[in-house]
Amino acid sequence: MLEEFLDQGAYVRSHALQLIQVASGREGDGWEIRRLAILMLENHLLKNSADKIDEWDFLLDRLKLKFAPGRQAHESMLREGFSRTDLRGFVLQLRRRLKRLDRVHDGIKGWKSSRSALLDFIRLSRRDCKLTLARYLFRPEEVVARILSRVHLSRGVPDLDPFQPYFIEEEANRSIARLPDFEARILRSFCKTGKIYWVSETTGSEINSLIEYPLTTSVLVIKPPGSDVEFAIKRAGRRGSNPLGIVFRRDEKTVPGPHGLDGGTGQQVLRREAEMSAKFSRLYHLVHDGEAPLSRVICRSFIYNVPVRSGEERLLNYFTDPRIFGEGYDAMRAAMNESVESFDAGGKRLQAELPGDMGLTVRFLSHTSPTQGILSGTSSFRLDKLAAYLSDNGAEVYFKKGLRARTSNLEARQFADEILEEVLCVYKPPDAPYRSHRQYLRAAFSLPENRARADHNYLSVMRDSGAVRGTLLGLRGHSKGESFAAANVGLRTCWERGEWRIKIIFMDNDHLNVINPAYRDLQSLGVLESMNADDVSFFGAWQGDRRLTGSVDCLNTIYRVRKETVIEGKEVFDRAMKTSYGKTLRKIETLPQLQLFFNRSYVARLRDWDTIAQGYLKARHSEDALASWRERMRNMLAAKGYAPGSISNHLNAVEVHGDFIERHSFLYSFA
Repeated sequence: MLEEFLDQGAYVRSHALQLIQVASGREGDGWEIRRLAILMLENHLLKNSADKIDEWDFLLDRLKLKFAPGRQAHESMLREGFSRTDLRGFVLQLRRRLKRLDRVHDGIKGWKSSRSALLDFIRLSRRDCKLTLARYLFRPEEVVARILSRVHLSRGVPDLDPFQPYFIEEEANRSIARLPDFEARILRSFCKTGKIYWVSETTGSEINSLIEYPLTTSVLVIKPPGSDVEFAIKRAGRRGSNPLGIVFRRDEKTVPGPHGLDGGTGQQVLRREAEMSAKFSRLYHLVHDGEAPLSRVICRSFIYNVPVRSGEERLLNYFTDPRIFGEGYDAMRAAMNESVESFDAGGKRLQAELPGDMGLTVRFLSHTSPTQGILSGTSSFRLDKLAAYLSDNGAEVYFKKGLRARTSNLEARQFADEILEEVLCVYKPPDAPYRSHRQYLRAAFSLPENRARADHNYLSVMRDSGAVRGTLLGLRGHSKGESFAAANVGLRTCWERGEWRIKIIFMDNDHLNVINPAYRDLQSLGVLESMNADDVSFFGAWQGDRRLTGSVDCLNTIYRVRKETVIEGKEVFDRAMKTSYGKTLRKIETLPQLQLFFNRSYVARLRDWDTIAQGYLKARHSEDALASWRERMRNMLAAKGYAPGSISNHLNAVEVHGDFIERHSFLYSFA
């Protein structure tokens, strides 16, 4: 097949049809050969001029991308990111999408192709998600079977919560409905069974794998063939004989309760993430008539069994029987005991004191209720990882420390190209040999096309981040720093409206919070503390002589932006934040569907906080002016029916968090 491919100097219909036959599996070839045939087909189709519309009409019909009558692509293409379905317009966009891989296609020159160019081509064929036409040549059922062959399975029970807010299921269904048919069928296949999915010895950690266990995580990531959509299974255990463990301390520090289940997550944590991500997504949609760049929990399952050497075993027995758990049993039980004592001391004591080893396990599981969730709209390319991969020793971080594998300059260069393509969307490799990661990255960013794309993408993600931040502040929401931390924010290249675009994705939203409808007033003292933590997580901060790295620090490293671009990025962020903040307040005041999420009294008092903040900013430079301002605010709030405690809370918040208010002074002109 490779010989026939290299023989073709120009487009030949019979060769294209033969590749379609192989790629679709009709010749009985295996997955690897079919993927290679798909990349060959894409290369070959690019030799067919966009002007030869009759030939494209014929080819798209063979790929089942057209309605039977007329020259019209299927309307489902719009959900796949195309903006035109007329044949000529669709062909132009399809070619643009395929040409993203020109960095590899350009190296194929028939029998004159270099060895490294052929190796690049073969390596790329193993990246299912990069192969645009794969989604039309693999069936969803085949994809699911391929994934399942690379993970362990065990019994689970769907986590059905009859008391959960109505919008959780509605948002999950809306997320699936927005997906293209191919991805939606794959996602539904994983959600409908209630099965639990675990990492196995055959699950790889290479970036952009079909099923990936990203380095330093305990999740499984699914990147369907030919897709820019990503799903995540949270959490999927640890490699080895013990998929789940228990820890109470790490590095002599007590771990937070939810993180004590090593390799897994608790029911309440996952339920909260499902609720908060769905709630913010709904509110964001109502404000902007667009989609929040946020991951969503689609379904949850309670873990009933875990995989063991002999098959699978009940969770209760796994944590109780030393013969089943194996090595490390005593340390695990000691951590379990400390965890239960900590839960009890925190006021979560069970009514019944259950004795013995089994009793301790029951108490621990009652507190944690291990649960697995399937999420849509995630990104495995977290900012902290990307910054590490694009650092001077990025190849060593990935290969030596991560995969624990030796690497050649060829593999290191291929890795650099792949990461650069992820953050730039469309990337041109430098015409320079790879001698070191530092040298090669510097050469890549020195190319005008890459430099322009880097600056454009940097400003784009700063603008989108500002819109999210402004909306959340307008909703009086916060995440205690979690949703904005570099380890929880990712980048993903998406095909939208016929173009490759960069997206920033906010994940791990179990600490996300928007004021509860039961509250009549904003509890500003605690809320501003959490909002300030979001600022620190996103922008970073100095703690003495130690830098707390923020998401923006990572973005600066990833895109290697100049000082003036960093300044422009902050200005873009602030403008987007101000616009979104004002729009959110106006929507809350005028949109009945949005007001359903808030207390009626709270909506009526919505602008009071802005009035307080604006008055403080005018009076802050004079003690006499501040004293007068306090008196006016007390009188104003009392006249509006605020309780004395709420009045004190607002005024104390201003005193304690004056720096936060000054940093965001430009927002309060909307009051």
